[in-house]
Amino acid sequence: MVGVPTSNRCDTCKKRKKKCDEKRPQCTPCLKSGWKCPGYQTRWKFVDEVPRLEEHYANNKFVFDVTDFKISEKAIDKLRNERLVMWEKPTVPRYINPNPLGSAFVFCLESNVTGKLFPLRLVGSFFQFIPARLGRNIALDDAVECICSIYAQALPAPNELPRGIYRDYAKALASLRSCLDDSVLWKESETLCASVILPLCELVVNVDRGEWSDLFRGTISLLRSRGIQLYNNEFDHAMLESQLGFILGYSVQFREDCFIRSSEWRELLWHNKIWPFQINQSPSLRSRTLLIGILVDLPTLIRSATAEKTTPQLGSEKRIDDLITSFYQMAIKIQSCIELEAEPCLISSTSSQGRDHIQYLDLIAGINDCISHKALMVIEKALRILFEMRSRSSYLVARSMHEEFEATLHLGDAKAVELRRHRIVNAFNFVRRECQFAAKLIDFGLRHMQSTGSIDEPLI
Repeated sequence: MVGVPTSNRCDTCKKRKKKCDEKRPQCTPCLKSGWKCPGYQTRWKFVDEVPRLEEHYANNKFVFDVTDFKISEKAIDKLRNERLVMWEKPTVPRYINPNPLGSAFVFCLESNVTGKLFPLRLVGSFFQFIPARLGRNIALDDAVECICSIYAQALPAPNELPRGIYRDYAKALASLRSCLDDSVLWKESETLCASVILPLCELVVNVDRGEWSDLFRGTISLLRSRGIQLYNNEFDHAMLESQLGFILGYSVQFREDCFIRSSEWRELLWHNKIWPFQINQSPSLRSRTLLIGILVDLPTLIRSATAEKTTPQLGSEKRIDDLITSFYQMAIKIQSCIELEAEPCLISSTSSQGRDHIQYLDLIAGINDCISHKALMVIEKALRILFEMRSRSSYLVARSMHEEFEATLHLGDAKAVELRRHRIVNAFNFVRRECQFAAKLIDFGLRHMQSTGSIDEPLI
């Protein structure tokens, strides 16, 4: 409430019900009447300003509170699961010690950037929880300050970045390093969040260098080292979900098993309860999670298929049949995901060359389409190689099963292969137009996917 001063007569004139001229140090009526003038006390009249504030905040999309640190542990635990509130109806927000960094971050979160930067809201759903967590961890505060300095202004050429961005980035790296060296802070959610944010900054600061891949590798190691038991709240679960694509890419690059393919991680990510943030998630982010859940076994299958081709051993026929079945089931799931999740959200138009031109709802939808069709091409290449290895088999049941797989997946169908190749090119070009940095990541991932042992395929 805001106080408004009213008439300030002296107490004597009020009691005598006389008009007071409010002269100082004594009023004229008291002097003429011989009364002692007690002076003037400041009084306030409080008015209801709810209607005015409702009108003022009616068009605000985000409203958040920053609480004082001197609160109970129970209140802190409650705050850890608070979300940035989306206000649909006019209401009066409550501010306690407003944090300017939180306001700047919310502005960057809603920035409609195209051409170079990656829209933050499409990186993952965890960004909406960050403003309520600022002020707790120096690594997160410095990382948010760095990304705000990048997103709050139009980016010039890479070699013309303001010095302030480099200074903020170096400061954020030093803060993250100090938190990771601490025996307690390294496990905190805010430290993990800073580790997730900084590779995005590295993509901007060092455009032509590959240090960002080292940062992603460090983040993946931190995700795994913290232990599955710490992902029991919305914020941590959303951060883990946002990094699934990088975890898969890391496994493809270094030809090792994904740690998230174990039963415990699968249960956490794809068979556990649905979190509130997942209900309001964009369809493309939801499709990304489902797609990674299907592809999580791909590095292991490709490594096994390559081993069977290079060093065949006794009993390889049974193992090859098992690999063929696994590849086939994965391909069917990918096709189903494309048809049920991706296709309904696409807009198709015919170009002047007679080809379908696909438009995507957002950047993530284009990335999903590019990766899914590239994965299908890699799987088809692997199946052709495995079929050749089993072509001389006398096991008629296996032969008929393989023929059925070939017919279902249209292996050898030049039209189907060309269609998938066209979809990859179209999706990649869309991503490159929308965000140069995202195209850099996709190009990096596709090139590692195409060079996985002897199961390779041209990039596009």
